[in-house]
Amino acid sequence: MTDDLEHIGGYQVEYYYSNARNLVDHGFIDTWCTYYYDVFSDGINVGSHEKVSFLVLFGFYGVFFGLTFATCLNLIVTYSKANYNKTLSLFLLFTAVVTILTWSFGLIAWYHHAALLMTWIWLVALIAVFIWNKNGDRYVARLMNKRASKETQVSEAE
Repeated sequence: MTDDLEHIGGYQVEYYYSNARNLVDHGFIDTWCTYYYDVFSDGINVGSHEKVSFLVLFGFYGVFFGLTFATCLNLIVTYSKANYNKTLSLFLLFTAVVTILTWSFGLIAWYHHAALLMTWIWLVALIAVFIWNKNGDRYVARLMNKRASKETQVSEAE
């Protein structure tokens, strides 16, 4: 579809300005291949490629996916605390856990070497869930107090 849209009157949009750049994976897969498959083994900066790909794969993507998992789980638990619909909360929690586990074990089954990355992602998720469950109520109370004080200041200014 992008190719059809970007071929107008016999001309083609340059790749630098093309939407195809946004639709092609230039991040996770490149980092994955650099770290696990050593695609730059004959390159100039072999050591730096390996270090950078490790930092990006584990430090960025691993943390990002772990925090995404934790956010999903924490939102469901927070919803459960705020509402009395425990059946829906349990269903959502079950669905989220099964989906995340299926993705995790499916990736490991397909790529056995992904076990280290998945372990890291789960570790980040568990730490984030633990921190939120331990301190989340305080964070929420602090934000609610800030909001209330701002609303009070606005109403007094009017």
